[in-house]
Amino acid sequence: MTVTVRICPNDTWHFTASRAHDDGGVGVGSMFPPGAWTVAGAVRTAIGDHLGVEWGALARGDGRRHRLGDRLDLLDVIGVGDDLGQLRFSGPWVGSTRGRLFRAPSMLVETSGRELARLRVGHPIECDLGRVALPVSPESGITTLHDHWLTASGMAAALSGDLPAATEVISQSSLMSKEGRLGIELDRSTRTAVDGQLYQTTHLRPVDGSVSIEVDVSGIDRGMMPEASALRFGGEGRIAHIEVTGEAGAIPEVPVAGTGVRGLVLVLLTHADLDGGWLPPGAQRIDGDDTRWRVVINETEVVIRSAIIGRARREGGWDLVQRAPRPVRSLVPAGSVWYCEVPAGDLATAASALHGASIGRDQALGRGILAAGLWVEREHPEGQG
Repeated sequence: MTVTVRICPNDTWHFTASRAHDDGGVGVGSMFPPGAWTVAGAVRTAIGDHLGVEWGALARGDGRRHRLGDRLDLLDVIGVGDDLGQLRFSGPWVGSTRGRLFRAPSMLVETSGRELARLRVGHPIECDLGRVALPVSPESGITTLHDHWLTASGMAAALSGDLPAATEVISQSSLMSKEGRLGIELDRSTRTAVDGQLYQTTHLRPVDGSVSIEVDVSGIDRGMMPEASALRFGGEGRIAHIEVTGEAGAIPEVPVAGTGVRGLVLVLLTHADLDGGWLPPGAQRIDGDDTRWRVVINETEVVIRSAIIGRARREGGWDLVQRAPRPVRSLVPAGSVWYCEVPAGDLATAASALHGASIGRDQALGRGILAAGLWVEREHPEGQG
């Protein structure tokens, strides 16, 4: 059974970026949405608190202290540390009054006239990356849709090869406002301020009180989860409200491939850990052609012709078991896209197999979820005349 867990702020949120507080500069910003480990930790905390877990014993691996009946040990269910046990996550997602939101695909841009446009794939050229087919802009003066989101219907339009309506594009600033905070280090032994140890953080406050973080959870009986509770969430332990809904959310349906379609556009819906690279795991250059890469995803072979990869998302976090920071990893951000051709089989079958599939590391955490869109004729190098 899969359920959706929704986390709503009671006040503000702070999700620490990968910079340290003593790294100089103007302070530590806040990521949005929070990292997958932060969300997974909140869900496991809510489950454990609901079942009366003694967290110290659980961290030591003393499963006998948390046996549920005669057959089930809580360690097997929610795991500990990097072990997720039976839990499987999809997300995290952003919830709003407009429903679930998705990061705007990087193939969408805004023109100088404030209108939406789509990038297309150009013919291969020599550049500092080698001989590659780069995205081509329809005109000069474009800006990316960084920190913008699409509604489900807007994402469906983008996957179909169309442009979403302007009303389906939502800026992050219309969801969350930023608040600067100033703090000072305390000497716990004397409970006094430490001279010169000031720091700044950025908190996020929902603009209309409707923004939430959602994650779809499977692998656990719903009776083991609280219907609603309060918990500390993110940096500085801000109080949030967590609730469980009966039905999991869904990603937009796979589009129907009609005439004038040359391939597929694979859009990342959640950040992917590709071990610091930009290609899906297993991708290999095709012999004799240095502009194409062959890769098999979910038993479906595709040939990558081009990609639009956003700025790397740096995520670390705090390991409560080890009481130490998690290693910071560079993730391919949600919204990144790969333009692919399908060498064998039909596009509809390939799209169905790839839509909702995952790539990279930590898939059980919700990383690397793909949506399959249509690569239409007018955006293909051979379809531009």
